[in-house]
Amino acid sequence: AATPESTETPAAKPVEITFYYPVNVGGPLTKVIDGMASAFMEQHPEIKVNPVYTGNYGDNTV
Repeated sequence: AATPESTETPAAKPVEITFYYPVNVGGPLTKVIDGMASAFMEQHPEIKVNPVYTGNYGDNTV
């Protein structure tokens, strides 16, 4: 006798992404990046984006 195959799919594990960007904290572009991350997470609730400021070019040169 044939048995029906399961149609259930296992739950996907949540994904967390750390997004590094070189825009001054507190600057207007930081709000844009935070807004873009929030909008993305609203459309993709299974993915969490953590925007992290990495410093500007001068901060990152030796």
